[in-house]
Amino acid sequence: MGYRSDVSIAIYAPEPEMTAFIAAQRLKQAAWIKDRYHVNKYVTRCVDDNGSKYDKTIVLILAEFDCVKWYSHFDDVSCWVRCIGDAQGLNLNTEFVRIGDDYEDVETEYTGGDCSYHLGVTRSIEYNLPQFIEE
Repeated sequence: MGYRSDVSIAIYAPEPEMTAFIAAQRLKQAAWIKDRYHVNKYVTRCVDDNGSKYDKTIVLILAEFDCVKWYSHFDDVSCWVRCIGDAQGLNLNTEFVRIGDDYEDVETEYTGGDCSYHLGVTRSIEYNLPQFIEE
């Protein structure tokens, strides 16, 4: 079976920049694009230098991989690593989270001028107790 990881990647920026980025990636690395991510849009409220408020549409690529072998020499993984590098080179916001099989094997990376920290890692205790009898 081998060592497995759960991986999530988010790449996002205002709509014009992301539209150009997605188009370029489709031409450059067609293999990674097929059914491996979701594109989402959301609106954020901004304030310009004069104090005027305006809305900005953000496009976010979200890729999620559960129980995968995340090794840089694998083709799919190297495509995503290049994609993240290309996004960072354009100063787009990127978030990368990998959780390995080992408890302490957690890797996070957040870059970009307007990073929103959409991805994170939490640890909690789950309770699966029987129903108690009231006395």
